Amino acid sequence: MSTATPQTTPRKSPAVLFPELTHTRKESSLVALPRQSLLMAKRSLLIWSRDPLTMVQAVAYPAIMLLMLRLVMGDTIERFSGQPAVFRFAPLMALVAAMVGALAGVVLVIQEREKGILGRYWTLPIHRAADLIGRLLAESVRIVFTTLLIILVALPLGLTFTSVSSFFAFVAIPLMFGIGFATLATAAALATTSQALVSALSLFIMFGMFFSSGFTDPQAFPAWARPFVENQPITHAVDTMRALATGGDVATPLMMSALWSVGFVVVFAVPAIWGYRRSASS
Repeated sequence: MSTATPQTTPRKSPAVLFPELTHTRKESSLVALPRQSLLMAKRSLLIWSRDPLTMVQAVAYPAIMLLMLRLVMGDTIERFSGQPAVFRFAPLMALVAAMVGALAGVVLVIQEREKGILGRYWTLPIHRAADLIGRLLAESVRIVFTTLLIILVALPLGLTFTSVSSFFAFVAIPLMFGIGFATLATAAALATTSQALVSALSLFIMFGMFFSSGFTDPQAFPAWARPFVENQPITHAVDTMRALATGGDVATPLMMSALWSVGFVVVFAVPAIWGYRRSASS
């Protein structure tokens, strides 16, 4: 008499259980905003780091320009001003780097708007301000890194600081100025669909760079150009950074530079937010 062999049922692997959500946050939650902003900033930095042209234009170009200016014009500026030309060239290139780097951010905003990426962000369950804040945080990281690189190049050329605090203040001025300019550039990029905006902003940077105290004292300019040179924002920022390095009067140019930078943010923050909302939701 044969006995049937009992069949064993194959054992199933236990299902993977995900932790149950105990709480959810709204899209407008301020608690989640810092983490989301940092993630968006990391995204922008990764995009820039993978674009060689952007890295050269926004990071390497200002340091190369500093060396070129010192080689071509350094001796002439030193004979005229009586101090090493690097005290003018280094601040100027740090500020130019902050502005040129902001143009890379403008190009990225325009491209993402045309591809519909901004609209996709608008549908994600994240805070509406996370992307804009993340872009400004990425700009801040880039500005600080580029400024430190320029200082590293300028130190062998004769750049010095009166104290440790003056060194940190020297780095903070391009950061403050760059955030203001980035707000202006972002508002302009989101307010228009023209690609000519980048060329217009580049022209503004070149014009402001040469008609500033970054090369010589405003008194050396023609009488008709002197009022503009003395009162434009790049001149105030250069004078502040030069005073921090040489030990001159810091209060007056610092106050004027802060007014310009804060003014840019106050005037153009709302248009930037409005333009982002319109571009993302359309």
